[in-house]
Amino acid sequence: MAWERVAAVTGRGGPGSGYVVGPRLVLTSAHVVSAGGAQVTVFRPGRTGSFTAHVLWCGTAGGRDDAALVLVDDLAWPENLPGAVRWGRSITHRPGIECECWGVPNTVQRPNRPIDVEQLTGTLNPGDRLVTDRYVMRLDGHPPEGDCPWGGLSGAAMFCDDLLTAVIAAEPGGRAHAVLEAVPVSLLLRDPGFAAVVQAHGGDVGTRCEAIELQGIADPLSRSPGRAANTSPAGLLAARRAVVPFHGREALLRELDDWVARPGVGAWLAHGPGGQGKTRLAHHFANRVGRQGWAVLWLEADASARALGVLRDTRVPVLVVCDYAEGRADQLNALAQVLLTRASDVPVKVLMLARTASSWWQQLPVAGELAADFVDLARVTEVPVLDGTRKSRLGSYRAAVQAFAAAIGETAWTAAAASLINRPERRMSGDSVLAVQMTALADLLDATTSSSPPPDSGRGLEDRLLDHERRHWLTTARTAGLPALPAAILDEVVTAATVLGPVAVDRLDGVLARVPAIRELSATETRAVREWLLQIYPVAQPRVFTGLVPDRLTERLVGRVMLDSARASVVDALAGSAREADAERLLTVVARAASHAVFGQHVADELTALCGRHRHVLAAAISVAPRVEDPAPLVRALEALAADGNAGIETLRDLVRRIPTRSGPLAETAAMMESALVGKIRRILPRSTLSPNLSLRLNNLSMRLAILGRHKESLAAIVEATNIRRQLVTQLPGPYLRDLADGLTVHSVVLGRLQRYEEGLVVSVEATQIYRQLFGRRAVAPPLAHGLSTMAEHLYRLRRPQEALEAIGEAVAIYRVAVAVWPMHSRDLATSLVKHSQCLAALSQHEDAIAAATEAVQVSREFEKREPDAAMVVLAGSLTQQWRLLEGLGRRREALAAITEAASIYARLVDGRPALFLPVLARAIRRQRKIALALGRHREAMAAMEILEGASRKVTGNA
Repeated sequence: MAWERVAAVTGRGGPGSGYVVGPRLVLTSAHVVSAGGAQVTVFRPGRTGSFTAHVLWCGTAGGRDDAALVLVDDLAWPENLPGAVRWGRSITHRPGIECECWGVPNTVQRPNRPIDVEQLTGTLNPGDRLVTDRYVMRLDGHPPEGDCPWGGLSGAAMFCDDLLTAVIAAEPGGRAHAVLEAVPVSLLLRDPGFAAVVQAHGGDVGTRCEAIELQGIADPLSRSPGRAANTSPAGLLAARRAVVPFHGREALLRELDDWVARPGVGAWLAHGPGGQGKTRLAHHFANRVGRQGWAVLWLEADASARALGVLRDTRVPVLVVCDYAEGRADQLNALAQVLLTRASDVPVKVLMLARTASSWWQQLPVAGELAADFVDLARVTEVPVLDGTRKSRLGSYRAAVQAFAAAIGETAWTAAAASLINRPERRMSGDSVLAVQMTALADLLDATTSSSPPPDSGRGLEDRLLDHERRHWLTTARTAGLPALPAAILDEVVTAATVLGPVAVDRLDGVLARVPAIRELSATETRAVREWLLQIYPVAQPRVFTGLVPDRLTERLVGRVMLDSARASVVDALAGSAREADAERLLTVVARAASHAVFGQHVADELTALCGRHRHVLAAAISVAPRVEDPAPLVRALEALAADGNAGIETLRDLVRRIPTRSGPLAETAAMMESALVGKIRRILPRSTLSPNLSLRLNNLSMRLAILGRHKESLAAIVEATNIRRQLVTQLPGPYLRDLADGLTVHSVVLGRLQRYEEGLVVSVEATQIYRQLFGRRAVAPPLAHGLSTMAEHLYRLRRPQEALEAIGEAVAIYRVAVAVWPMHSRDLATSLVKHSQCLAALSQHEDAIAAATEAVQVSREFEKREPDAAMVVLAGSLTQQWRLLEGLGRRREALAAITEAASIYARLVDGRPALFLPVLARAIRRQRKIALALGRHREAMAAMEILEGASRKVTGNA
């Protein structure tokens, strides 16, 4: 709450308080001003001057909308107020929300003295006066005495955190002056007249209402930066500024609308190359649902798992946007823990944005069962090229030229825009949204800059824009009195500040201290550099410095700096002193810079060499590799370490521990490291020594090799590990019995992959016996159920269905009890019921088999009510088993209904994982068509094939 904005208002209803929400717009109470069009007086306490104003909008005095907006029409009114006001509302029933207000109540007024103010604090319980749309502020401290101590406070703004949440309206009777009632601004903003006045006279304030309870986990950089927030040329390209009007994406927006209309929790991963328009799409869609009453949360990357708990309690629909989701695996896991254990059916939808949907996404289920559920329920969409034809790109180019010229508002830009728009043709250097807009901006800058651009040989569009950015840096440096620093050092300063950001302004000095050239300057000169940075890339509230945008320009700048042979690379210096979080940011930018075609292999080679020189960044390289489009430079650095005979055991062990069990780009690397560890441990152990450490490494090596399909090598490793554990158990069973059971489970799985089912069964039986010994005969033991299910699989493969039936029957019984305690095991129960049905069918117990399959469908449907998207795969599998049995019994109409529903689910799943689900869809459609034709339902058969053809065209890109 800003003291500079506190106002006093005197109208027909007497004196009151107010708050300046726009350059000349004051929010106050309706019963202070009495009526629309009335003239009132406004002054700011503690300052000279009293100003005339008139009422533009007025609610009902004493009513639900007891508030008013007045416009100061006095020319002497000062308009230079800081920042923009942000509106707020409560979206939970969590009590004790801190709040404050500032006004001119009677209790602090004294005769013959200036009008004084009082700053009141208190708490808000959102459930108070919920039905009648009032907030109740419970005041801190001892309440004042007197008949009307809070007279004059009406119209004061009530803030929660930084959000203007309500307008003080009245003091309820019978509460001993301890509480105040206020009108929620969320109610006011729903009034078209109020919103229209705010939009017309509120400056940058807008009409969006933010959630009070989500402020602690919201990304401050997601907010609109206002009209004058960034003075650099490239700043016009920032997605959140939305300088160029949004267009297109109608089909994708319709799908998103359908998605948010569904109840419960939902997840959507939108991925695509940098510059494809993902973030702009998310801003547009977020604004769209925000106008429909949704709360929108752009999730702060550093939000803790504990802080995310607030999302359990939301009472209005919430859209959570996670930008750069590929770098947020731990946070997404924590988010899954919160959202998938919610009791409420109020929708919470998570829209994730990422460059790729490859390794990092495939590894997410490893984080836990709920993370796996989160991945299963998610829709996965590659954001397509927006303007796929030359004609549409030219139209977007002309729209961008006009928008940029209008944003600058200078005559030279307007004239240049007119000339560029009238060109009959313009060749683009790329087809992404960003490439088209960068071309438009670069052309405008070229046309309005006196110096001619350098030749484009060996350079690209990003380099053209960087040339203009550098001119901006140099011009600003001269006018700011910056020390005479070469342009290359200015490049280094911007590189360091951007790559290590976003960073709080008060920490910017620490970033600059890591640039070698700046460390040589005096304190005064360093302060000048800091102020220059803030001038070229000014920050809005809150005070967070971001630096050069968009990402493509940062990446190009980093690549050019790394390849500058004239001086030592500042990137190398930053890597040398980087802690893990900084190293992750640094390696991500450099890895993406390495993929810019203009650099060839040079930046990639420099990145591999950098990791070799600074091995402490290799831990960060493991985190970064699954997130970037081309992890090869990082993989080469890690493999070089694995092959280094001098690498220490602790170093290797720490690094391989960080590589998830299922890691696409690092799967070979992990196996190399585990193999190196096994070799090093063997060399330091005396012969015949029983080593738990060696058995662990062999167990891990076996799993790593199995993932690579090297099953014979995997088997050899797990056999040796199991033999060591058997001997350890004979000496000390307590600590090592569970290790033996786990090892036997791995052993059994590997034998199954080699189709050695008899041996696999023996091993799985032994593992299950140990689990029984460990867990006893407790009713709820999911690990035992999992072991029994594995045993049943071996027995089923060996055509021993009766024994398989007994094992899977016990697993089903355990899961039934588990579901009552942990509903998340509904998935396991449904899957086990399908396997149970298969065993019954193999024994010709067809009616019981259908009953088990039907129960699987029922369990899946109950699961679908809680998590509709997560249940899709389970439900489709259950329906498929039901169809097989019904068709086998000649119950074709029922079979057709089951396979038709399964096919419709598989058709939806094809969008997210085409390689996996298109063959499954094809099989289901063929069976659906066959049954439909047999029943004489030719139209249904034809429609089914059209669905398959449409899915196939979509996957192959021929649609």
